[in-house]
Amino acid sequence: MQIFRRNRERDVQEIGGVVSQQATAAAEQAQRLMEQGMTQAGEAISAAREQGAQLSEEAGEALGEWRSSVESAVRAQPITALALAALAGLAFGALFRTSDKS
Repeated sequence: MQIFRRNRERDVQEIGGVVSQQATAAAEQAQRLMEQGMTQAGEAISAAREQGAQLSEEAGEALGEWRSSVESAVRAQPITALALAALAGLAFGALFRTSDKS
């Protein structure tokens, strides 16, 4: 009986060692995967930040060009620009006018 008990204890210890090794290996792999994910996330954030800065710069340039074009058109034809501004004002006024339902 003691032989079986010793064999059983030795088997339990061996199984415990194998389980411990596998758990350690799994934890190490999870750590590596987490580090990879963090690196990839950091790279993606950096790329998005750079794209956002570039788009912002391009939008600013486009707005500056549009403003320049509008200023040139107004200087070239001030009466037409004034008439268009008045029509736009009337259109917005008509859109946002509240009607009295008294």
